[in-house]
Amino acid sequence: LCEVFRRRKIPAIVQGFGPMFQIYFTERAAIHDYRDYCRYADTAKYSRFVHGLLDRGIYMTPSNGLHWIISTAHTMQDVEVLLSAADEVCAEIG
Repeated sequence: LCEVFRRRKIPAIVQGFGPMFQIYFTERAAIHDYRDYCRYADTAKYSRFVHGLLDRGIYMTPSNGLHWIISTAHTMQDVEVLLSAADEVCAEIG
């Protein structure tokens, strides 16, 4: 996902631990706490991003404050589908 955002020139970060992560559309290098989140995270862009994924059949939490989680139930094909859809959505919201 970081590569997709970089290639599409979209200021965003992916941060978290292992399979639990969050995406923040921000110019910051990290979001450290709720105060940072409220001040620096572009929640409107996140909403457009997840709704674009939903339009492509991928459900992710609509709340920017919650984690995304990848599990062993996900296949490499699932990951590739997500990355392809994310790329398409980023091209739209760029």
